[in-house]
Amino acid sequence: MGRAIQQRKVTCVNQRPHSNPYEGITRLGGPGWGPLTRVFVVTLIEARIYNFFVLAEGRPADLLVVREQGKRPYLCCQADGAAEDPLLGLPRCSKAPDR
Repeated sequence: MGRAIQQRKVTCVNQRPHSNPYEGITRLGGPGWGPLTRVFVVTLIEARIYNFFVLAEGRPADLLVVREQGKRPYLCCQADGAAEDPLLGLPRCSKAPDR
């Protein structure tokens, strides 16, 4: 039996200006962890070590890794019924980065 994937709630993001706001995300953080680099979070999701989520209208919405040809992988969130991606509306992380 494999180990269970741990859950991590995302409550803040750091972004830099970019034509695609998802590609502009540089770090993510949450209660008791981070902020971690986007690259590290992608690695943890793809290795099935952690599942990262945000709350959208009180319900968890998982972060997804998007890979487009010729671009670096980025993260987005699909929240049922939400007009905008709740990931992009999170406040800026202020704590010094862990990774």
